[in-house]
Amino acid sequence: MPDITLNAVVLRATNYRESDRMLTLLSPERGRIDAIARGCRKSTSRLLPASQLFASGEFLFSERKNATTQYMSLRSAYIHDAFFPIASNYDALQNAVYLLEWCLRVIQPGQNTEELFSLLLTSLTHFAYGDLRPGRVTAVFLARLSVVLGVKPAIDACAHCGVSSPVPRLWDAAMGGVVCKQCVPSAPPVESEALDAFAEALTCDASFALKATDQAMRSMRTLMMRFLDCTLA
Repeated sequence: MPDITLNAVVLRATNYRESDRMLTLLSPERGRIDAIARGCRKSTSRLLPASQLFASGEFLFSERKNATTQYMSLRSAYIHDAFFPIASNYDALQNAVYLLEWCLRVIQPGQNTEELFSLLLTSLTHFAYGDLRPGRVTAVFLARLSVVLGVKPAIDACAHCGVSSPVPRLWDAAMGGVVCKQCVPSAPPVESEALDAFAEALTCDASFALKATDQAMRSMRTLMMRFLDCTLA
């Protein structure tokens, strides 16, 4: 089968046999790609930079077949960015790996993932080179991920009965976001600042520069983590 060149970013790299790695990548054109990088762990291998977590660039694959399966083999790569500074900042590394895990959770082979690919690269750029606290970047990523996946939570009306601007606004992740007291009286109240931060996260530009306070961003991040976990369980 002919070789194929794809833009991609490495989401997972698992050592395999003596010197190989199994890679899982996110491609805007192909979605999830699983490939083998043969010999990449040898110090002289030209595939070594391309088989690292976060490596992003143009990857050349050969599509192979054996008796039972079809798979991709990495032949070469031109790396645009490896986001090396992430590895030296524990908080940034922890948040960046968390974002990769979410991408692994939601992507499928053959899927168009241009929005998610762009969102992930923007987030990794902030982790590596930006001044924003990593937790704020993660909060924006999760808010926008909900839109990319088409599962944005209700924030302006009750997710159950649809009543507009309920007072007080309560939060039930399993129900879909904001709920009213009549529908779920046992639900905890949600901070208005966290919902305002969510709305702002959906409209900010690539700078991710939100006016929301750190406390509001932390609250919004927690809400989105629970919401996405419930929605995509």
